[in-house]
Amino acid sequence: MKPNIFILSKPIQSGKTTSLMQWCEGKDNVIGILTPDIEGSRKLYDIVNKTYIDFEAKQPFTETNIVSIGKYNFFEHVFEKAQQIILNQTDSDFLIIDEIGRLELNQNKGLEPALGIIIKKYLNKEISSNLILVIRDYLLDECIEKYHLQDAKIIKSLAEIPGKNNLYGLVLCGGSSVRMKTDKAFLNYHGKEQIYYLADKMDSICEKVFISCNESQKDKIDQNYQVIVDSATYQNSGPINAILTAFELYPNKAIFVLACDYPLLTSVDLVMLKDAFLKYKKTVSFYNNNTNFREPFIAIYHPSDLSRLLSFYKNGNTSLQLFLNDIDAIKVEPLNLKNIISVDLSSDFNYIKSNLI
Repeated sequence: MKPNIFILSKPIQSGKTTSLMQWCEGKDNVIGILTPDIEGSRKLYDIVNKTYIDFEAKQPFTETNIVSIGKYNFFEHVFEKAQQIILNQTDSDFLIIDEIGRLELNQNKGLEPALGIIIKKYLNKEISSNLILVIRDYLLDECIEKYHLQDAKIIKSLAEIPGKNNLYGLVLCGGSSVRMKTDKAFLNYHGKEQIYYLADKMDSICEKVFISCNESQKDKIDQNYQVIVDSATYQNSGPINAILTAFELYPNKAIFVLACDYPLLTSVDLVMLKDAFLKYKKTVSFYNNNTNFREPFIAIYHPSDLSRLLSFYKNGNTSLQLFLNDIDAIKVEPLNLKNIISVDLSSDFNYIKSNLI
């Protein structure tokens, strides 16, 4: 699964806070705190309310409650305000905490205990949004050890943080797998079951990824993966059920459909299809020029095609290939045709498994 904790780690005075200030501009899905230096004095910036609070105390002190670290002194009540902001979770895509320093690491002061509490919630997956922690490079190892952040993604640039693309992934478990003589979804080509292998590949390019299955399959799916169970409304209609069910649940999202039959697909292939979708803003699918065949199970269905898909189904049609032809879906030719080979026979599985590098 993709990480939802990012650590922005760069040297001192390398522009970490400035880049975050710029990154937050125009975004309404970010909460948290920043600590910019303005005219030689540190401030606390509340991202949601867009307000600055004097943070750094200068001698002679006018207050007694001062927190000191080295030559720097800070108002204790501002740290308390920062902790309130951190713990005041609202609906958002990102929580930013700028920054973790010696006070937190060595003295359990400053942003503690709120910092430890919120990180633990993210580690326990109690919060599904993204956490961005800021820390200087020379404190990175100490921070990772103290807060158990071994699975966090270390970044040097905010460009490494995936943005929203309105794209949901849907891995199809497949049908009865009669010709394979075993459930294709759980075949192991790459060190893990195929549905999880594909879901993990899609996870880096989609906002969310779901495994599509029927009632009899849902209890077999690893609980670490989100599931969409085929709707009874479209029962006995084949794979079109999965797409109609997903559209019904998420009518404003594009659905990246990927069947479990394609063990040779690469991440490059998936990104190539995504890029075509973002470019044309229409339903796209891989296309085999030799057979003049659009691949309906390696395709991204645009939300604007929902009503057309429903009408298509209500008129008695269930062929997704026919639907793609009817709407003249964008054709994307893969870099290598072998990558979009569907594997349906046990003999083909054994051959591909033995020849995968």
